[in-house]
Amino acid sequence: MPSDKEATTEGERGTDDGRADAGAESEAETGSASAPEPESEPDSESEPTSEPESEAEPASDSVTDVDTIVVDPEDVLQAVAYNGQEDIGLKAKTVFSLTPPFGDTVEPSLKHLEDDGGDDEEIHIRPFRFVAEGRQVIDQRPTSSLANEEMDADDPEDAAIEAWIDEALAEWKAHVRENLVDSVDIYSSHGMAFIDVEYREE
Repeated sequence: MPSDKEATTEGERGTDDGRADAGAESEAETGSASAPEPESEPDSESEPTSEPESEAEPASDSVTDVDTIVVDPEDVLQAVAYNGQEDIGLKAKTVFSLTPPFGDTVEPSLKHLEDDGGDDEEIHIRPFRFVAEGRQVIDQRPTSSLANEEMDADDPEDAAIEAWIDEALAEWKAHVRENLVDSVDIYSSHGMAFIDVEYREE
């Protein structure tokens, strides 16, 4: 029969063994402290995604690939008025000039024919082409000859002629602005094209 001392010793040993077992179970549940943590995967939502760049339409040497011509209506008015003067020769007249390469939308520049650089691919658009019945409109442009015909005086003074021209020219320009066309037909070495016109005030 075990003595009290032996019982006490066994009880204490059982308690220690129980603590050791409990500690082992605790470590099994929580895992070892020295075990490496799994690396976090990058957040796919935060990663920037690169989209394929859209390819721009290549420029063309053919005016048939142009969709829209953009012009200032005031430039058209000034150009047709200038070209309609009596003392302006052919070479001094102004034109709207287009030079390749062309995009979908083009903005022509104004130039004098006498300043032509001789570029074979350059396209000239006469200003009256932007006006309905353009040639007739040019013929109606107020001039000194027309003033002499319309005024009652047999020999009107220069100041009176100038005053008549200024007043008539303002009405004529208003008529031109009201009759600007929505499209123009252009002829070139690449063929003929019907192109929309967009008028932008600068």
